[in-house]
Amino acid sequence: MLSDLFLEIKRKNNNEKISDFLNILDSIYKNNEPKVDELILKELGIEKIENDFAIYGKNYPLFKMLYYFNEIPLFNSEKESIIFLKNNNLNPSKTYFELDISEKERLKELILNYAENKVPDSYKPVLKDVIFGNTYYLSKYDMELKEYVSNLNSLYKLKEYDIVKNCILKKELPPKNLILKYKKDLSKSIDLFNKKLNNADIENFQ
Repeated sequence: MLSDLFLEIKRKNNNEKISDFLNILDSIYKNNEPKVDELILKELGIEKIENDFAIYGKNYPLFKMLYYFNEIPLFNSEKESIIFLKNNNLNPSKTYFELDISEKERLKELILNYAENKVPDSYKPVLKDVIFGNTYYLSKYDMELKEYVSNLNSLYKLKEYDIVKNCILKKELPPKNLILKYKKDLSKSIDLFNKKLNNADIENFQ
């Protein structure tokens, strides 16, 4: 697991800042709220935003960001997401970061109201906690730590351990070509699995 590599890096580098950074990354990886002082965040170049949209992919076009929101399936297709945004006078091609403050607040309200119609009544009391929360960004790259950790995990699964270590120690972004390779490999694996599943269904039916 990626957290094991975090621990290994910590052991081999007797450095307080590196340890603090690793603790934050490990918390994000485990979907926990990092317990860290604001001053330490500032020293590490990390910005904390409270009551932010806790949706992954704010660097992607809005329609993709909303469509791929895993916690609550909002739309059945990218086309549905695009239509929703256009009907509410929001540009689907813009990223979340490109919206002004009023547009961000309007989008938050729209999604909360839309999501309330998508979930069972028993789930509604915790809906806000799922959609909104504290988010953390690498200020230098304007990248959410969730995305950063996800990319590190992709490299880890490719067994590119040295590159993961180097990215963490230098606070650098993982190489895009390797992230793309992982996504392509994953997509092929899913397609192969679905094909085998379909073949099995056909055989069982016969």
